[in-house]
Amino acid sequence: MEDPNKFKVVGAFVVGFAIIAGAYTVRNFGKPTMPPPTIEESLSAAIIEAPERVPIAVADTNSDGVEDWRENFVESAPIAFIDASSSDYVFPDTLTEQLGITFLQDIIRSEGYGSLGTPKEAVISNTVEKLSVYATDTIFDVKDITISNDSSPAAIRLYANAIAEAMTQNNDSNLQHELLILREAISTQDQAKVTELNLLAKVYEGTRDDTIAVPVPPILVKAHLDLINVYHAMYSDITSMSKVLSDPMLSLIRLKRYEDDAAGLGLALKNMYLALEPFAGAFTADDPAVLFVAFSPNFNN
Repeated sequence: MEDPNKFKVVGAFVVGFAIIAGAYTVRNFGKPTMPPPTIEESLSAAIIEAPERVPIAVADTNSDGVEDWRENFVESAPIAFIDASSSDYVFPDTLTEQLGITFLQDIIRSEGYGSLGTPKEAVISNTVEKLSVYATDTIFDVKDITISNDSSPAAIRLYANAIAEAMTQNNDSNLQHELLILREAISTQDQAKVTELNLLAKVYEGTRDDTIAVPVPPILVKAHLDLINVYHAMYSDITSMSKVLSDPMLSLIRLKRYEDDAAGLGLALKNMYLALEPFAGAFTADDPAVLFVAFSPNFNN
């Protein structure tokens, strides 16, 4: 027996379709019918023949490592490679150039080896450690000087006058202060200023050597060695400054230390005055050693 609900569904579908169709007919009743589209005359297309493709030659006529077709885009001069094993190759002799090469090599290795390579922080730290060697000097000690057996006031007066004469005889009043000369050398790139720095370095070198040659009473050994070592440090500083146009890295390293060395020179001269002060009665106003009074902690111009 057939399900009566089946006929109800079909009937509802038919009625619904009739209602929709009727609504559409009423809505469009009386409207003019659109004419069928006309196809206009088609446009003619111009056909252009493509140029013939010619393969690019890959020949290298001049055997310079660059194909002929690239010659219009790159330099045609042959690439020159430096062979470090060749007798014509000279490894850089300045600290600035050597640092540039070794530091770059270390950075490349660090990148190339990845996690197995030296960390960049360690590369920088190692470089700073290598550079610090150039900021150190030979230290003079008792084996480099002559110690006398006489500590009498007369011997101390003789010693002090000899040390003062070493300072005055090596002085060159025509030379400017080293920092003024250095500034002019950098700003003007004038080699003559470099010569002045060398002359000033000779002043400290001569004063150092003349001071070393003076026999020193036992009670003045420490003050004597302090003075010698600070003369040597100033000599090294200014010698490095004279390389500012050819090896600026060396100059920069020593310039960083120079401030401390210059202050140390003032302290060494004051200490020498304090060491001589107990023997002031042995000196006269005509003694060269009187100049040490200028470095007295209590002296005012």
